[in-house]
Amino acid sequence: PQAHTAPTAPSSAPENVQPDRDGDGPTGGLAAMLSNKKLKQAPQPANSSDSKAKTAKSPEPELETIPSKSLSPTAGGTVTSAPKSPDVASVAPTPSTPLDAAKVMQETSPAVPSQSLSGGISEGIASLSRDGGSSEPRALSPEPSPQPPTSSAAVSSKTEDKESIAKPAVKRKPEPAQGKRNRRKSQIDEVEARPGEVCNGAKIWVPDEEECWIEATVSNMDGDTIQFVVKNGRKGTLQRKEIFPFLELKSKTSEGRVIKVSIDDLCLLTEVHEAPVLSTLRERFMQDQIYTFIGSSVLIAVNPYQWLPINDQAHRKQYIGREQGELPPHIFAVADAAFRHMVSDVMSQSLIVSGESGAGKTESCKLVMQYMGEVCAAGSDDHGSAEQSLVERLMNQIIKSNPVLEAFGNAKTVRNNNSSRFGKFLQIQFGDGGVPLGAQQRVYLLEKTRIVKQTDPERNYHIFYQFCAGASEEQRNRWQISKIEDFHYINQSKAKTVEGIDDKADFQETLDAMQVIGIHDEARDSLLSLVAAVLHIGNIKFTGGSDEEPCSVTDSKPLAFAAQLFGFDLEKLEKALTIRTIKMRSEVYKKPNTVAQCADARDGLAKMLYSFAFDWLFDELNRVMKSPSGDEGTTFMGILDVFGFEIFQHNSFEQLCINFTNEKLAQGFVEVVFRLEQNEYAAEGVPWENITFRDNSACIELIEMKGGVLGLIDEECTVPKGSDRTLAEKLCQRLKSHENFQAPKLQRDAFILKHYAGEVTYETTNFLEKNKDEVAQDLTDCVYATTNPFLLTILPEQGEVDPTSKRRKTAGAKFKKQLQELMDLLASTAPQYIRCIKPNTIKRKHVFQGGNVSQQLTYNNILETVR
Repeated sequence: PQAHTAPTAPSSAPENVQPDRDGDGPTGGLAAMLSNKKLKQAPQPANSSDSKAKTAKSPEPELETIPSKSLSPTAGGTVTSAPKSPDVASVAPTPSTPLDAAKVMQETSPAVPSQSLSGGISEGIASLSRDGGSSEPRALSPEPSPQPPTSSAAVSSKTEDKESIAKPAVKRKPEPAQGKRNRRKSQIDEVEARPGEVCNGAKIWVPDEEECWIEATVSNMDGDTIQFVVKNGRKGTLQRKEIFPFLELKSKTSEGRVIKVSIDDLCLLTEVHEAPVLSTLRERFMQDQIYTFIGSSVLIAVNPYQWLPINDQAHRKQYIGREQGELPPHIFAVADAAFRHMVSDVMSQSLIVSGESGAGKTESCKLVMQYMGEVCAAGSDDHGSAEQSLVERLMNQIIKSNPVLEAFGNAKTVRNNNSSRFGKFLQIQFGDGGVPLGAQQRVYLLEKTRIVKQTDPERNYHIFYQFCAGASEEQRNRWQISKIEDFHYINQSKAKTVEGIDDKADFQETLDAMQVIGIHDEARDSLLSLVAAVLHIGNIKFTGGSDEEPCSVTDSKPLAFAAQLFGFDLEKLEKALTIRTIKMRSEVYKKPNTVAQCADARDGLAKMLYSFAFDWLFDELNRVMKSPSGDEGTTFMGILDVFGFEIFQHNSFEQLCINFTNEKLAQGFVEVVFRLEQNEYAAEGVPWENITFRDNSACIELIEMKGGVLGLIDEECTVPKGSDRTLAEKLCQRLKSHENFQAPKLQRDAFILKHYAGEVTYETTNFLEKNKDEVAQDLTDCVYATTNPFLLTILPEQGEVDPTSKRRKTAGAKFKKQLQELMDLLASTAPQYIRCIKPNTIKRKHVFQGGNVSQQLTYNNILETVR
């Protein structure tokens, strides 16, 4: 990679932005979002690199300084520039120019002193200088933290080898709502973003096996045969149809001058192709500009794998109350727009954060919550001190809940060091005028298998490692906590520690966060006692056993201590682990467990108790964050953080549920962005060519229909001799004709589903056990007979029963119901989409793997969304 510039502090912008809002159009749910979203205005300046390459076309004429009086009278204002230089041109654009839809780029030789602009919002400035310059870019020093917005915009100075970008700001007159869509299109037309001429010396994009598309230079042409050279000196030959011309983004000043522009909204790419989309994202990512708009309701967020200054508090404050487009694309801009729409339209909003594991969803959600805290705190300043105190307490509880939830629900996986292994939907409830009243959180599908088993180099949930690293001497003695290596449930992987994670410090942060959110010391200690007990359960081992004699416990110490912590009867617990009761119609008999069955019973007990504690934790958070008055408000702001699409070497029942969730979310995105949008265009009579998009409804039908994947799994759970092998056989036999199903040629205990993100092979091992989601009745009876007051508090009612089958609901059935309720809830809101992208598979900053990103763009329908 080339040297990278430090992130540029957002330029301040005028405060007197006129609202650009209309109230026409549909008034319910997703349809309302389509007519109520704001159009983008002036994007923030950003650096651009590597634009020195020359083509065979004649060079553009040198530009000279143009006084503002030579521009259209509507521009107004004055321009204060650096000392006059024949290599520098300063242009104050008029509202008729498209500079409010793109960022002006500048090639410089000597560094250009900073220039300032005074006057109204209609004033803008573009600086451009040209010479040969150095071909090697160098890194820039970080700029000072931004100051609060003022009424003037500043143009940052750049070094000799970087292109300088100035931010124009254009004030618009009110206009009829019906003209807004056409106005957006006219802005795009004014930016001449067309492929350049393919000739000797011209830049082109050529396909590449690893990077998907790379930049090259034409060295020779013979009809449709093109010879080229890439940057590393490699030569090649392709046909004209196999390459894509380099996209040159240009615009014109009021005097007809041609200037190069750089975009931060992919909708300005009038030639929609994977090559320029990848190039734009790569260029911005390498300059730490990780956010890119697609219109007003979709934001691409590329994981930077580092902390960036653009996410600090100073920047959060700058985005409060600002129209989208005034400042650079940011997740703060999306959150602010959603908040203002919620207040003005009195309609609930949802921020749907999606992406594969490791794409940065959890961090993005935390940034949204931090921003909402900033917005609510700013709004509470206008009210009394009592209300302000309640708002600050609530938002602090919401933000501080993150360390607790991450400790108990996040873990290191192959792809992500802090992967959420559960789904979460946070609802911040608001009253009139956008005053927060309370909050509630819903949890979906905790990955229970991880509690008892991990593969190298993954880890169990963070709390176990935090406890071992950070427990005080008193806590170690009280709960017999020692080294990680001493506990079976956390020593199965070599990843005892993780780079960038301080388990000892995180444990203290978790305890402090519990205190802030209102979990008192007694409840905290009871929760830690349960965590310790789970660790000790994992150390129970068995030996011997036969058809007549039960297995024996090799070491009674962990069994006895676990029973003590849980308040179980020791003798009953041992019997429940080693002997099972079987009911066959009217006959009841007992049968000894094998060693493997004893271990399964032990693991089932650990998973059940940890999941009970996890659910209680959410219930406790909801209790303390509930509105004191019980008022649930008139609207809410929803923030959805769910597991990303997963394709592992071994995929089980959890991956099926996770990928089914992502299928449903992808379907919701298609419904909003494509079907409803195109229907509205047709209804308005807007000229429109339908876009072909990736429709995943067939795959969803395959999974959830009667007699589909989930239905057949439930059916096999009721068959007396049903097994994971017979399940695989039944699936392959019943569903083999479906276009999204495939039977593996070599594996008998597996099946393949063709998801929107790719084919996934699921191994049916333990499918039935995980779907039944229950432990033996003997163990259940032992648990519910506990004398531990805390455990009695967190135990739910035994087994929800299906009214039709009179059997306990399976995990698949419960999850399917939860997911449908979530989709119905999201459909009642106006959604904003944040598509998180993982730039590489090695978790490194400034490494952009084009092939990896291309796959994510494909299954996220990014190119179709831009079209």
